[in-house]
Amino acid sequence: TMSSGDPSAPRPFQVNVPDEEVERMRTLIADARLPDSAPVGGASWDYGVDLEWLKGMRDAWMNDFDWKLVEKKINSFPQFTAVIESVTIHFIHQKSSRPDAIPILFLHGWPGKQVRHVFLAIINTPLGSFWEFHRVIEMLRDPPADQPAFHIIVASLPGFTFSSAPPRKQWEMEDNARILDHLMTGVLGYSSYMVQAGDFGALVSLYLGSDKYPACKLLEITALPSNPTLGALLTLPFFLLPASWRNWLYSKIYTAEEIADFSRSGSFIKNGTGYFVQQMTRPFTIGYALN
Repeated sequence: TMSSGDPSAPRPFQVNVPDEEVERMRTLIADARLPDSAPVGGASWDYGVDLEWLKGMRDAWMNDFDWKLVEKKINSFPQFTAVIESVTIHFIHQKSSRPDAIPILFLHGWPGKQVRHVFLAIINTPLGSFWEFHRVIEMLRDPPADQPAFHIIVASLPGFTFSSAPPRKQWEMEDNARILDHLMTGVLGYSSYMVQAGDFGALVSLYLGSDKYPACKLLEITALPSNPTLGALLTLPFFLLPASWRNWLYSKIYTAEEIADFSRSGSFIKNGTGYFVQQMTRPFTIGYALN
């Protein structure tokens, strides 16, 4: 409803990857050199990507995947772009016919799950995407009469898929929140809305849930960062004790389930967060290589 002269007015958008780009990616995949066997005998996922799985993934991209079918399915949803603070934001917007429908903003995370089967070998993009939500759009837009209906907005975070990259260094989660709140209120004209988000998107939504953005009335998030409790901080000196003493003390304070969670979390921090440290500290290094 905004005038075409407004730079932030929504503009229709469709995905259109040129055939030569698709063919170029197929060539790169076909030319990928993989060893006949793992360099270390008996090594599998504990050393990184399993070789046989990776070979199967390459074969699937080459023989089973049809980008044009995926592109057609993506374009079955109305998509738009809007320029906000020099950032081009890409989003899906599906309005419900119900007068009581609730506007809801979906924010993806990193990494995504569904996107591995869509974008990884075709478009230079992180593994997080608006496309994670495509299966729920219609059921939430047009639910049974006894269930709440929603106006659906699925946004691509700055730097992901078809949204442009952040315009400067030190771009923070709150910068994303400010832009997305303007998308909902200033561009689309909603006076109130709710947010569903996970992972990276959840970090953005926590700002949207603050008093600074009163139009956001409700958050539903699937990843909640938190600070250590006082009790956890008080047990830090336990690490100076022999393991048998430390485990005995833990057994008097925590349940068996909590101790198992601590062990699982500790193992992940030690063995599963290398990618996170790399991308948090030197994102261009892996970014250029993947590109």
